[in-house]
Amino acid sequence: MTFDIQRMSDAGGGGSGSSGTPVSPPEQQPPYMPPAVQSYGPPAIVQQQQPVFAPPPARAGGSRTLMIAGIVAAFLVVVLAGGGFLANASLSSTYNPGKAVSEYFAAQARGDGAYMWANANYLKGDGAQDTLFNRSAVAAMAAVKENQAITGVSVTSTTQLDSSTDRVAVSMSWNGNQVSETYTVHKDMARTHFFFYNDWKLDIPASTVATTLPNQPGTVSVDGILVTGDSASISVIQGYHSVTMNPTPFYDADNESVNALDQAATVAFKSDLSASAKAAAAESVRTSFQPANISCDPNASARCPYHLYKVPAGYYEALQMPGGEVDANSSWQFTLTGDPTTGMKLVVAAGTSPQIAASGTCAETLTIDGSKKYNYTGTWTGTLTWSNGSFGYDGTFGCDDSKV
Repeated sequence: MTFDIQRMSDAGGGGSGSSGTPVSPPEQQPPYMPPAVQSYGPPAIVQQQQPVFAPPPARAGGSRTLMIAGIVAAFLVVVLAGGGFLANASLSSTYNPGKAVSEYFAAQARGDGAYMWANANYLKGDGAQDTLFNRSAVAAMAAVKENQAITGVSVTSTTQLDSSTDRVAVSMSWNGNQVSETYTVHKDMARTHFFFYNDWKLDIPASTVATTLPNQPGTVSVDGILVTGDSASISVIQGYHSVTMNPTPFYDADNESVNALDQAATVAFKSDLSASAKAAAAESVRTSFQPANISCDPNASARCPYHLYKVPAGYYEALQMPGGEVDANSSWQFTLTGDPTTGMKLVVAAGTSPQIAASGTCAETLTIDGSKKYNYTGTWTGTLTWSNGSFGYDGTFGCDDSKV
């Protein structure tokens, strides 16, 4: 709709009509257009936008940064690879057959039987006694001082036989002897470290000790372990051993150090009777020479010791003695003199009977008519039998076999 609006005169009233003073028409004005009607609603909520951060524009040095990053990454790879190489080298040197051999003998030098047992296989000879190759036997062997005298252990070569077996040559000083040995070493699959590295166990060979024993010997022990089988030939762990013949009523204990580094060794035990056995034997022999213990019938023999023989009146007795006839006019008597055990010989009998063959010399004096004396010597022999803690003697003697 178009509205025509006329401007009112400043002097006129508010009405319009013919009664007013005519006014010249105003200067033509462009039609008035009212302002567009605006609708006002509640104020719009203006949401503040968060700033958006865009990456900075590439600068001229970007390629240099990438190059540095690459160098750093390459350096890290080299470092890690080098560290892995060093770690592998270290572990390989720790878990290798040569090191296993060196560590074994280091343990032996300090007497560490537990380490030795855990890191070696102890090979047995034919007919070997198990108790001479078990854990206790290794501990006893390690305690022998000659086996601890190990110095200058040096691995001279290592030869691979297969993926789990090597042969290791080693030299060392063993109780003052320069020794060169080659040991077979096996990878221990039951003990793995860091997934790839295994412990190794070396084979320790057996040696044979041949013994020379006296008659009726005592039992034999190796490093304190009783030998229950054949004592004449004993299979033992390679090394030095204390081989002992244990005491009997006839012998003292005889302990011998045996060098069994090679495959065969020998030991000869003493055959001398113990001092106590000799004393008991001598006491038994002396007792047997006492008058009360001499069995001799003077009615059947003219030479019974200690018996005084009488010559009937008006007669004389002609005694046939070594060195010539001796005549007695009134009496004669034989008397044993000296110690029959001086220079006595004792030999333990073969077999199992606890007997000793005994022999010696003796002396005798013939007294004629109470005053005239003739001296003679001879021998005696007998058997000593051990029973209930002492010897019994049974023997004969002829102490007037020759004239002195």
